Amino acid sequence: MIVVGVPNTTDRTRDLTPPFSRTERVDDGRRLSEVSPTAGHADTFLRFLTEELAPHVEARYRTQPYRILVGHSHGGLFAMHVLTHKPESFNAYVALSPSVHWNSAELVRTAPEALARPARRAAHALSLRTRIPSPWMRR
Repeated sequence: MIVVGVPNTTDRTRDLTPPFSRTERVDDGRRLSEVSPTAGHADTFLRFLTEELAPHVEARYRTQPYRILVGHSHGGLFAMHVLTHKPESFNAYVALSPSVHWNSAELVRTAPEALARPARRAAHALSLRTRIPSPWMRR
């Protein structure tokens, strides 16, 4: 087994958050785009993982054709976004305490339909937080 960790010390909100509504507001009424102006580029990060990093690893090491994406918090949100929008990108997903409140909990509303589609890949592993930390998530 080869484990590839991708540290993100530059802008994890940019890389791990899916596109969002530009009218989305946070607790204090400001627009999310004002609070996190670089957010919403998860698809660009996914392209890096699948089109650059994975081929690089596979060219340098003997690998098996099985990829698992694991993420926590924003990384868990990223894993859920990939699972629901580009499930063929990985064979299995582990989303630990994903930030499902992102974009007015859009993922909570859209995931059931996306996950009900016939799976192109077999494995899905999810772990959701049980405590809701922010009052605005309870809308």
